[in-house]
Amino acid sequence: MADIFSALSNGTTTSLSGATQSTAQRLAQIQGRQLSAQLSTQYNQKLARESKVIQDSYTSKINYNTYKIKPYEDMKQNISDAKDVVSNSLSRIEGMLNRIETLRLTVNNAEQAEESGDYFDSSGYAAAFDSILNSVRDLASNTRTKTNLLASNTRTLEYPTAPTGSYGTVQGLNVESDYYIVDQDGKRWQPNYSGDFIRRYDTYPDEETSTVGSFDNIVVDSISGDDIEFTIGSETASPQTFTGTIYRKGIGVLDSWLYSKLDNDTTRTTAKDDLEAAEEVLKLEKSRYEAALTVMNYYQGMAENVITESYDKNIELQVEMQYEIDVKKQAIQQQLQSVSTSLAHAMAQRSQYANMFARFTGNNPLMNTLMNISV
Repeated sequence: MADIFSALSNGTTTSLSGATQSTAQRLAQIQGRQLSAQLSTQYNQKLARESKVIQDSYTSKINYNTYKIKPYEDMKQNISDAKDVVSNSLSRIEGMLNRIETLRLTVNNAEQAEESGDYFDSSGYAAAFDSILNSVRDLASNTRTKTNLLASNTRTLEYPTAPTGSYGTVQGLNVESDYYIVDQDGKRWQPNYSGDFIRRYDTYPDEETSTVGSFDNIVVDSISGDDIEFTIGSETASPQTFTGTIYRKGIGVLDSWLYSKLDNDTTRTTAKDDLEAAEEVLKLEKSRYEAALTVMNYYQGMAENVITESYDKNIELQVEMQYEIDVKKQAIQQQLQSVSTSLAHAMAQRSQYANMFARFTGNNPLMNTLMNISV
């Protein structure tokens, strides 16, 4: 009987010890995972804090660089805007030069037509001359930019040569081909180019008169330099003759009626002389604007270099920042790995001790609690 009890007793004890051992292992695993998760959270928080310190340090440097280059970016943009005005002016002057050459060819064609001995009527050449001249005026007067450097209301264009307080200038010049006549009574005659007539004013531009001469019918009785005598209404019963002085503005090329409709060598020569003088003015202006663009490109290049250097420096700082963060991350990960390894080793030892004493403690709660505390 005692042997049977002993056997049963031993069997029961073995079973309880196994259950206790299994519980201790599960408890150790759970606690190990919890501790590992806590360690991982703590080290991730540490990495975030130390990464932010690094980021704040570099962000301050990057922001300072960005703030420093803002005036140079404004300088670059302002020069770019000024260059647009000058480039536009240069393009229009080149167009005007092409049309001046076409006007010269028109005069030459009129001359050759008369020399051919065939019937000669200069009115067609005169009409072509006036049409081309009006296109020259349009190029000078009209622009897509806010500032017009070629018109009578032209003004000085400024552009920065430093981020603050220093400016270069481009002076505009009126290259319209405009004129008016002041007669013997001091009255002003103002041409209307779209209407092909010239009107007399008592006071310009407020008090106009009804005295008008059509470009087609005005007769130039004589012209010497800018002194002129002309007759309007010659085809009527009451023609009127006036003397006066021509005042030119811009490049100074006149409408064809002031060159007697290109119908003789003398006035054609005068027209060619005026065209040559206008061409010289436009060529000079072309050179001046080309030089201005060269200067602007120089200062814009200076600004671009500063901007590029600053952006490159910011990129270098960002690379350095990321490198320091990566180094810090690697160091913290190594610390975490070392602590995790030590923890795993400690937990394994605890599990071994728990298993060793399980056969003695059985399923006694008090003894297991003491074991957990001691181990």
